[in-house]
Amino acid sequence: MVDSAPSLEATQAWLAACPFAACILAQDGVVSACNDAFRAATPTGAPEGAPFRSLFDETPDALPSDGPITVVNREPFTQAFYGGVSAHPAGSLVVLHEATKLHCQAEHLRDLFQGAPDAIVVVGRDGRVVESNRMATKLLGRDHDGLRGMSVDAFVPTPHRGAHEKHREDYARAPQPRAMGAAQDLVAQDADGRVFPVEISLSPIGHPSEGYVAAALRDVTDRRRDAQRLRALNERLSQANEDLEAFAGRAAHDLKAPLTTIGLALGLLEESSGVDERVRMVMHDAANSAKLLAEMVDGLLDLAHVSQQEPPSEAVDLALVLEEARSMVQGELDEAHAAFETADLPTVPGDPRLLRTVFQNLLSNAARFRRPGTTPSVEVCVRGEGNAVVVEVVDNGRGIPEDRREAVFEPFVRAHHDVPGSGIGLPVCRRIVSLHGGTIEADARQDGPGTVMRVRLPLG
Repeated sequence: MVDSAPSLEATQAWLAACPFAACILAQDGVVSACNDAFRAATPTGAPEGAPFRSLFDETPDALPSDGPITVVNREPFTQAFYGGVSAHPAGSLVVLHEATKLHCQAEHLRDLFQGAPDAIVVVGRDGRVVESNRMATKLLGRDHDGLRGMSVDAFVPTPHRGAHEKHREDYARAPQPRAMGAAQDLVAQDADGRVFPVEISLSPIGHPSEGYVAAALRDVTDRRRDAQRLRALNERLSQANEDLEAFAGRAAHDLKAPLTTIGLALGLLEESSGVDERVRMVMHDAANSAKLLAEMVDGLLDLAHVSQQEPPSEAVDLALVLEEARSMVQGELDEAHAAFETADLPTVPGDPRLLRTVFQNLLSNAARFRRPGTTPSVEVCVRGEGNAVVVEVVDNGRGIPEDRREAVFEPFVRAHHDVPGSGIGLPVCRRIVSLHGGTIEADARQDGPGTVMRVRLPLG
């Protein structure tokens, strides 16, 4: 007959591969073989040949031949092991697990559970609470004993309980993590009958056959109140903006009408005969001032209008926008005999009318703020920069002093006062570019006199 008992080598190999503390006991209870994990669990570290009961401070009075076992060591610190004994051809097989680590892990998890900032209740398959944390007792107005065994339907206001019971049964048939309440109005009720809005997160825990679900509840009363206040403020702000835009339109019309009349009257007087030359010059200056004031009113109206725009999202061909902008200032470019060069431009999301205003302003400034005795040149360069495009309008004009390159984007601030203008164009440009999620800045040309107006626009 063939002997089926494992060889010593096979037993040693099994012990070495076992992740737990394990040993073989002879018939007299002496350790005949063990693995390193078992040696580490004993004070001497050399348990072979010693009686099993002598290796631990606390052991059962009699080792079972087949069944559970718990042993404890007190020195140098308390270590508890639990495991089992089973029959083995060489005697008995003992496998031990260190209980101290498992106990610490369980305590740590319990501390996390009790210290969670949200109210959490663990519910069984029958819909009754089996465990709760401190925040749950505070939110629901009952202590742990009062919550244990309660149906979660009791936390739902009476008018909603029937529907909630059905939802709970549907969830139990196919449990999965789920967050609720962010996009719908959920409410809960505490022990005093107070009804309050909540957000709820559900998550099945443990083995699916056990049917346990952890429900985390968060009181969002303050958040809902703040959201309502914010909506009310936004509505008031929106109405105020509409009123302001309407007022700006009326004010612009009321101001421009007399300015136009004054300008026309001064023009007629200036052209009439018999007017002294000095008076004619005064009339000419007054007419120009009236014209400039009208332009400033238009600029302020544009600035107010841009501020009320919604973020644009239409696909805009920048090459077409630039060509349209150039055609609108072609007279100024021709008058200055300016040379114009451009590069291939991409498509960006935005508002073509507003972006055309930006490039119209930049090209007009490049033509008007030229250096005396110099043929103006205007070059449009483009380059990619991450998920954005950088468009530069480069001229060889007067340039902008370094200490005013940021200030020129404020209303009525101008770099040079001997060239006609309202001081509104660049502020409008910045508002428009900001509306598109981009930036605009002024810089000095590196290879000579002139200005670089740099516009960054997102590509998507």
